[in-house]
Amino acid sequence: MSNLVDIKVPASFVVDWGFPTGAELGYGFRRGWVRGHDAVEIALAKYKADLTLAPEEEELALLFPVEFNKVEELAKGLDWSPPMNRLSGGLDSGYSSPWPGC
Repeated sequence: MSNLVDIKVPASFVVDWGFPTGAELGYGFRRGWVRGHDAVEIALAKYKADLTLAPEEEELALLFPVEFNKVEELAKGLDWSPPMNRLSGGLDSGYSSPWPGC
């Protein structure tokens, strides 16, 4: 059965409401809800907020745009999440996209 509604959730929306766990980020990517560049932006926002990241999330956060072909491989490894080291996020998260126009 295919999805009846094609949902794409931008990174800005996600981090405005908080940070997903690595497992949630991987699930959203595998389901097609989070695009590759958005997965990178979410991981980067978590990295900048000094949250605990799974190794794959840290690699996602530090990818250069020319390395986006690695996103799918890294997202496949996000089936678990380390415990978060602090609560953060919300409207005052200080997030700004590193990619113009995203």
